Amino acid sequence: MYRSLLLSVALIVLAGCAKQGMPPGGPEDKIPPQIIESTPLPETLNVPLDSEVEFIFSESIQAKNIEDAVFITPFAGESARLRLRGSHLKVSFDAPLEADRTYVITLGTAFADYRNNAMKASYTLAFSTGGQLDQGGITGRVYGLDKYTGVDIWAYALDKGADPLAQDPDYIVQCAEDGHYTFSHLAPGTYRLFCVQDRLGDRRYQPVEDMAGVTWRDAVLNGAERNTETGLHFRVTQEDTLAPSLVRLESLPHHWLCLHFDKAMRLPESPASGVRIHGSQGVLGVASQFFASGPANRLYIKTAVPSRDSLYTVDASALRDSLGLLVDTAYAKTRWTATAWVDTLAAELIRVTPRSRSRDIPLTPVLTVDFSEPVQQISDSLSVTDTLGTVADFQCHWVNPMRLVLKASARLKGQTVYRLNLGQGRIADESGLVLADTVLQWTTLNADTLTELAGAVIDSDTLAEGPFYITARQTGRNGRAITQKILGPGPYRFKDLLPGLYLLSCYRDEDGNGRYSMGHMQPYLAAERFMVSPDTVKLRARWPNEGNDLFLK
Repeated sequence: MYRSLLLSVALIVLAGCAKQGMPPGGPEDKIPPQIIESTPLPETLNVPLDSEVEFIFSESIQAKNIEDAVFITPFAGESARLRLRGSHLKVSFDAPLEADRTYVITLGTAFADYRNNAMKASYTLAFSTGGQLDQGGITGRVYGLDKYTGVDIWAYALDKGADPLAQDPDYIVQCAEDGHYTFSHLAPGTYRLFCVQDRLGDRRYQPVEDMAGVTWRDAVLNGAERNTETGLHFRVTQEDTLAPSLVRLESLPHHWLCLHFDKAMRLPESPASGVRIHGSQGVLGVASQFFASGPANRLYIKTAVPSRDSLYTVDASALRDSLGLLVDTAYAKTRWTATAWVDTLAAELIRVTPRSRSRDIPLTPVLTVDFSEPVQQISDSLSVTDTLGTVADFQCHWVNPMRLVLKASARLKGQTVYRLNLGQGRIADESGLVLADTVLQWTTLNADTLTELAGAVIDSDTLAEGPFYITARQTGRNGRAITQKILGPGPYRFKDLLPGLYLLSCYRDEDGNGRYSMGHMQPYLAAERFMVSPDTVKLRARWPNEGNDLFLK
């Protein structure tokens, strides 16, 4: 009996002890692998020509396509052999290394541990087979992507050519998680840079498939006072080198036609130089033309009076897309039979910006109204009023027969409802059918909470021309972006901003087209210069924030 009692107590104590201590498993491993050692050591001189290179990681690693994750300069081609075992990576060469050369071996971010934690940034090892090491450097940042891991920066020495469609780069690095990149140990020379999201990993730029970008100038490294280039940034996009196509023609009342294209198009300089319409009765003239709101892929044209029931050929082969490519000749023409239209539907509103009943709109707003079809432009009967019927001073401008823009000429009152009445016969389509009674309204900001942001734009290129476009973008999911244009270097000021954190950016519109020009990969065309402030600016209510200068290199 006594022994049984002791045994029971012992079991209870052991059970209690078993429950103590750390739980099984432990915290999840989220630490990426790192290079902890290399042979030779970084920046070693006089490395023997028959040397192997070895990298030791902090843990065992994997790389699905190891050849695509290791970049060797000068390019070793098929003579380089890679062996990965556990945490050790060896690079050997079938042929001796070149004498008196700086070698740069870069490991890309495709290396990951067995929990798929990838390297945070590419790793570069530089060594020399001679008595000195090249020390040139280039740094910058990439903008415009949600994820930067695995994005390449390619550097080509211009004296050997720079064709990303056909040539291997002379140097390659990959972006860090935040989009920054760094080249080190470059030989003196002039380099042309390209940013490529190399989907195939073949070190060739594939138009349409790869996201890509160019900088606004080449990097010049002379090995002396100019041995490092900084601030060479990229904005990336997906280039479309396919010619545009005319995909549909829509016949509308009152001799209007709508041509639908598969890409954004460029408006012809004049109706006579754009779409041609001809039939058995000869050429049918084009009286006016414009693009509908949104992407510029719907071209509205108004023709002269056509012969009823006549067959016409509509030819858009002289039109170009936004990149300057002519319409594909195989998809540039279509047939149209002119018929009598009986219009029974009045125009409708399809978009209002800001949306009706929006709150906290700026005190000097721009109101945009888009219609479903061309309408009669009765601007003298439109006015914006407050709830007491007081008329606010707005400039009324018809951009085209389907878009009306009203811009406040003076500062509105804060926390006040303003209305625009488009009903009561004020707007009608070309058949005389009036727009249904429509009242739009908006509520302005609380003026007591507003503040200002100011500074100056400074351009290092004193010979450059063109206006500057400055954007203050409030951070956060619903943050507003406000853009201001100034004609040259000098002061800028944003008024009536809400408190919060803002990010500033700026570009110089050197080609004068009113938008940022991304440049072109091949044939090469440099991008326009831009900058993005590295830090956010904090604005407080009724406390102007001055001195936010923007420097363009």
